[in-house]
Amino acid sequence: LGTLTWDGEKLTYTLERAGAHSAPGSAEDNEIKDIFQGIMLKDGYGNLYKVNAAITVRDDVPDPVFTAESGTIESGDSFSGSLIPNFGADGKAETGALRLRVSLPDGEGDTVISLKPGGGEHTVFIKGVRYGSIMVDADGASYTFIAGNNLDTSLSLALIATDSDGDSRESDAVQIRITAPDGPGDITIG
Repeated sequence: LGTLTWDGEKLTYTLERAGAHSAPGSAEDNEIKDIFQGIMLKDGYGNLYKVNAAITVRDDVPDPVFTAESGTIESGDSFSGSLIPNFGADGKAETGALRLRVSLPDGEGDTVISLKPGGGEHTVFIKGVRYGSIMVDADGASYTFIAGNNLDTSLSLALIATDSDGDSRESDAVQIRITAPDGPGDITIG
């Protein structure tokens, strides 16, 4: 997993790659031992000692952040925010690294959308109803959500990040209220 070096005063361990998991996201592999055998140490009196060193490597998990600039918008309007995956030392997964969970209130339904690398537009459908679309910028760090027309509902949006060894974590959810547009008002004929 890594290397152990001596600079004349102290030993330094440098992690060079992600540890192997028995299964992606497996909780049983949260700590992996890296064993170094036959290290020669000399004490202040010149005595030599052959020792083994065991380094415990603790697996990290992503820590995604999903933000929005507005809590309430009118149907058909948009809001913007940032998406920060924070994949950690393992880096991002080769496929499915970023996904967006969009949920209706009270468990009425949700959908999970895989976000395309390099940005792009993604339409949000839940139970056959179009709730809008999300446009991820090419930098992959910001987005714009455009609410569908004639909606009066709330949505919960959360970013899911998956690292290269299969660990996933979901961000805190952003709550958005979408209100129906005001009608044209009274019309007088004649």
